[in-house]
Parts: sequence; C-alpha cells; structure tokens
Amino acid sequence: MGLFDFLFGKKVTLEIPDQNRNIVKRKISKKMFDEMIAKGYLKCADTVKAHILDPNRGYYSEDWVVGEDISKEHAEKFATPSSEIYVAIAYESGEPKIMITTKEIWDKQRSIFDMIDKGEDYEKALDEQMSNLKNRKG
Repeated sequence: MGLFDFLFGKKVTLEIPDQNRNIVKRKISKKMFDEMIAKGYLKCADTVKAHILDPNRGYYSEDWVVGEDISKEHAEKFATPSSEIYVAIAYESGEPKIMITTKEIWDKQRSIFDMIDKGEDYEKALDEQMSNLKNRKG
C-alpha cells in the first residue's frame, strides 16, 4: 500500500472495542481494510448493544458479539430493530444469573434501581413489579 493511497484513497470507518470493551471508531484506507480481511486480521461480526442492570455495578452497556457473548437465537428473539437487548443480573449465592428481558420490564426494573439510588421508598414498586411478573407466567 502506497503513501498516495493512504493519504487520498477511499476510507473505511471501523468500529472496534477498546481495552474496556467500549466501541471506538477508527478510519483506515479501503485497500488496507481489504488486505486485513484477506489475511484474517479482521473479521466482520454481528453485535448487539446490551443495556445491563447489575445490583453491584448499576447500569452499564456493552457491545456483545452474536455467537460469542449471546447466542444467535437469543439475539434474534430479544434484540430490538436497532440491535439493542435488555439484561438484568441477579445474584444467587454470589453467582451472577443473567436474564434477558423486554425493554418494558427492564424499564420498570431501572426505575426501581433509580428509586433505591435516590433513597426513595421502592418496596411498593418492587412488590407491584413482582406481582405483574407472576401474573404474566400464569
């Protein structure tokens, strides 16, 4: 690859994870991109944005690779049209249990997290949420 191509050739924007698994954008020449794909240095992967509620860490998001971090079946079933999924983590005997849920249920869980963070009375909202979930199963 020559200097002329590097400076003036067509550019491709890559979205790649940094050391904290945050997605960052980098521009490289199209020719370099094609060479890296051909040599196996890069692979194209489907990803979903996971919005996560964790009692220990609070809210955070990660980009999950379909087939590695989440199964293809779960991604197809739960991902929104904009490739987002909603995850709640609960702990049993100190071990995290990951639950993929709908945005509607996740939003209610998030509001309860926010109430706890603000020191507000959350028990009524939590009881109501649990009742609603039990009624859905039956």
